[in-house]
Amino acid sequence: MRPLSCVLLVPLCLMAQSLQAPKSFPIPEDMQEDWPGAGLSEAETKLLEKAVQADLLEADCETKLSLDRVEMAGVSLGKLGKGVVVVRMAGSCVCGATGNCPLRAYALRKGGYRLVADGLMGWAFGVADSKAAVPALVFASSGGGGQASLRLYRYVDGRYLLQACETLIKKDRADASWWDPSAVVLQTWPCGAPSTAPATKPPTKSAPAKYATTKF
Repeated sequence: MRPLSCVLLVPLCLMAQSLQAPKSFPIPEDMQEDWPGAGLSEAETKLLEKAVQADLLEADCETKLSLDRVEMAGVSLGKLGKGVVVVRMAGSCVCGATGNCPLRAYALRKGGYRLVADGLMGWAFGVADSKAAVPALVFASSGGGGQASLRLYRYVDGRYLLQACETLIKKDRADASWWDPSAVVLQTWPCGAPSTAPATKPPTKSAPAKYATTKF
């Protein structure tokens, strides 16, 4: 009976491990809401346009082949180099009612840009303090009802993959920064499942973001 009981307990142990609470991660110190541009040359802009337009083919709207504007920021990501561009695809065609828009990261390669991260819908991003050869990325989105969500992506086999999710809820001051750990309550939740954080006051931003807009 003992050997049989050990065999039967193995699936239960594996199930218990899979049901462990999600691990939290710190808010990056450099969370970026502004999009100052990436300083691309004319040739690089055309290459990025080609990559972005390819992604827009999947947009479910009448104007899926056009783009109102593209907001971008250049970032250095370890072995991926300094030619990485994080893009926020803005416009009524692709953005949601809460101000979340598609976020993507493209890395420059020979002959063009390749998509390395699909940050889903959001409005800000940051580079996580990672010891890996390619640092992790964090994308933020507005959850409505005074909440914001963070999604942590790690670089695995040539692509950023979603690893962990958190919800931020402001404690008291509505004008406090989302990125101040002392001003928010942090709750982890399984990625892919809806957040069950309680509703609070709607989020407010202390100042309007500055955008560098590129029209393709």
